[in-house]
Amino acid sequence: AYLKALPDLESLNLTGTQLTDRGVSQLGSLDNLRVLWLGGTQITDGCIEDLIEHERLEIISIENTRVSEAGARRLEEALRYCTVIR
Repeated sequence: AYLKALPDLESLNLTGTQLTDRGVSQLGSLDNLRVLWLGGTQITDGCIEDLIEHERLEIISIENTRVSEAGARRLEEALRYCTVIR
């Protein structure tokens, strides 16, 4: 709810938090995100389609999560100008 008040946010670090796929779905209103750190969270392949909606991403970190190699490849293919750190 708090993030909706920050529509111009460009960088968000959620590393090491208890973020889940459901939480990722709440990031949809952040259209200007360029950098997103999600390492060490509880996310899985279930949030990949939500992440792909952030077309302006330049860097996304998904290391030490439950995102599979296939999920990481899907991110790389869909977000061609984004560096996926895994």
